[in-house]
Amino acid sequence: MSEVGRRIKELRERLRMNKREFAREIGVKDTLVYRWEKGEFEPTTEKLKAISKRFNVNLNWLLLGEGEMFIKRE
Repeated sequence: MSEVGRRIKELRERLRMNKREFAREIGVKDTLVYRWEKGEFEPTTEKLKAISKRFNVNLNWLLLGEGEMFIKRE
């Protein structure tokens, strides 16, 4: 499992979503989410940005594991 894939899985589980629900929210097939989580494929920059925007996720956390998972709204 890639580190990005591990963080996607962690995020999805934190949101209490299954792969199908998560995939639907960002406009991909659930098999792609499965492959990201297994480390078979890396998500594109476009898809990482979509995850960040849709779920208010810190892109640095998603890519590098740095900072908090979610962006704090002020």
